Amino acid sequence: MVRAVHKDHAGIRVDYVNAPGASSRSHSRETETHPGLRMMRVVAVSFGLLCVLQVSLNVCLRVLFYTPNTQMFDQETVCKNVTPREDKLRKLTDVYFKEGWVYFHPSVYFISSTTKTWQESRKDCLQRQADLVIIDTKEEQDFTRQFHKLTWIGLYNNTVTGEWTWVDGTPL
Repeated sequence: MVRAVHKDHAGIRVDYVNAPGASSRSHSRETETHPGLRMMRVVAVSFGLLCVLQVSLNVCLRVLFYTPNTQMFDQETVCKNVTPREDKLRKLTDVYFKEGWVYFHPSVYFISSTTKTWQESRKDCLQRQADLVIIDTKEEQDFTRQFHKLTWIGLYNNTVTGEWTWVDGTPL
């Protein structure tokens, strides 16, 4: 507020006061009488900004994780290709089981009906693209005993080190 005093020739004194207009006075009275109104405006603006942020994040994530339908068709093609492979594997396992192979999780074992030496048995296994059994667990040991036959295992005395070693090179 500014106050100015002016005297003219006749000695009349005039005071000028620069006061705010009616609209600004009413606005300040509103905020003075309703102090929560300003806080309400801040909350409303903040909520609006959060909504805009959420919409933009939703759009970005949808674009980022969008997978076209062509990938779904590719998966159907893969499934169609797996079925013939499963059939081929089933037929192959049937052949092995007919030859005398026995399944014990996670391996298959061949129990020969002929008696051979350890070296002959190992050679026979290698010709079948296999090897003598390496016993890793108690369950596997019990499995080999259930046939009530003498069976060779893949354990030998290493002549270089003098220690017992499995055919895959691991020590006993």
